[in-house]
Amino acid sequence: MQSFKKQFEEFFEKIKKYFVGSDKAEGKKKITRKKWLNLILVLLLGFIVFVVMLLFISNNEASKVSNDTDFVSQHNNIELATDVTGSDVKWQNFLEESIETEGKTREEQIALLKQTLIKSQESSKEEVNNEFTEFKARLSYSLREIDRLKANHQNIQTEIASLSREDNEIALPAELGITAITKSEVTKPPVSSFNHILATSYVSGHLLGGIAVSTSVNSASEPIPVIIKLTNRGNLPADFAVDIKECRLLASCYGDISSERVIIRAEELVCENKGAGLITTTKVSGVIYGDDGANGIRGTVVSMSEKHLKNAFIGGLLSGFANTANGQNSLDITAIGASTKKRGMKDMAQDGLLGGASSASEKLADYHIKLAENISPVILVPGGTKVDVMFTKSVEIGSVDIHEVINAERVGK
Repeated sequence: MQSFKKQFEEFFEKIKKYFVGSDKAEGKKKITRKKWLNLILVLLLGFIVFVVMLLFISNNEASKVSNDTDFVSQHNNIELATDVTGSDVKWQNFLEESIETEGKTREEQIALLKQTLIKSQESSKEEVNNEFTEFKARLSYSLREIDRLKANHQNIQTEIASLSREDNEIALPAELGITAITKSEVTKPPVSSFNHILATSYVSGHLLGGIAVSTSVNSASEPIPVIIKLTNRGNLPADFAVDIKECRLLASCYGDISSERVIIRAEELVCENKGAGLITTTKVSGVIYGDDGANGIRGTVVSMSEKHLKNAFIGGLLSGFANTANGQNSLDITAIGASTKKRGMKDMAQDGLLGGASSASEKLADYHIKLAENISPVILVPGGTKVDVMFTKSVEIGSVDIHEVINAERVGK
């Protein structure tokens, strides 16, 4: 009896721990299993209550039916498959359907969770790749900058060494009281080809837009801008500091009517590093050659003064015809002297009209002649024309003082 009581208390304690819970931490699987068992028990209890209510209602309705109805129902009763099936079987089927439905729902949730995790991993991987690419580009640019600074440092050291040697050579004769006659030689230390565009370097490109330039006398002092897209690195080294294919050249041009060519001068080189998001601007000096290898680009000469010359010619003809038709006063010479014939109103009106027409035609001809003198021929060059750019001065990438250097050389500094 004591053992049975002890077993009953242990069983009651387990049930209490199961529903109430304990102080110990439980695993996720165990908690999930408890939830499922609780759900099954609740469904089972609800189903039992539902069956009991159905039985109670059916018993109440059966007690109110008369004997005639019982007689008819005994002879007309139709047995169904659900009537033969027991309540245990129905409950089992309902439980199996519930478990199957819950299993499908759980599988759909797991599949959705997997898809979400995969998308999250892919997006994270793409962000990491983009950051790595950007970091790689910036690191490459930093390494190139370090190489450029090293080259500049080496050039400065070379210049300092050459200056110190010249000072020593000059100071020694002065200390001895000897006047030294020295011939100074201007030398330039070697520079790195990594970040310098050397003179006589050339690259290829094409015009981004067409050119319509005047050939007037003042066109050289008022050039118009031109943009050239570089497409080939030419004879620049393979490890040059910038990708020349990502550069654009700003130039200026004017027309030369004697050669029927557009003369173009390079002014500014703009390069873009899309990976690092950096832009480098360099002032340059160079000339542009056309596809025929000559300086400048040959274009089509269009003259706009022909119609004005034609109008001036017509005005001159009209003026001449009017003067011819105007005539002179008739003079009769006789033995007793000369006499003039008196002219009527018709003759004077005709002379006035012809004189006015002559004067107007002459002024119109002068007007069109002046317009023709002020209009110069225009040279047209289509966009996309292939050109070659030849650099005439050595320059470091990023330098902006090339114009000052050229001006200093011209004035002899």
